[in-house]
Amino acid sequence: MMRSLMSDVVCFGTAKLAQVPGMTVAGKTGTAYRTQASGGYETATGGREYRASFVGFLPAYEPRFTVLVSVEDPDPSSRDRFGGTAAAPVFANIAQALITEYDVRPAATDLGCPKHRPAELGPEH
Repeated sequence: MMRSLMSDVVCFGTAKLAQVPGMTVAGKTGTAYRTQASGGYETATGGREYRASFVGFLPAYEPRFTVLVSVEDPDPSSRDRFGGTAAAPVFANIAQALITEYDVRPAATDLGCPKHRPAELGPEH
């Protein structure tokens, strides 16, 4: 069940940029404010600093590798400050390198993310 939920995050959720063509991967995004020396989250100038992350494994249903990507201080004014936009694409690049280097092949039935979201999952949000 957990593998299915985590592959849905990649196929239909916040981690679409972690997709690998022809193979289902699974994972979870994370976006957090960084704590400051003052003990709070606001910087001295009143802004915020972020930590964006993505952890995933591949192939989703016969895992061989787990990769954690953590991006410290992505641009706080950019849409690329989130786990799904800052860290997930880095994961996809690393995953592709692992697939090539270690000749990782998914099960014959694993064709990657389906083109359409299954009806039982409900509408995409």
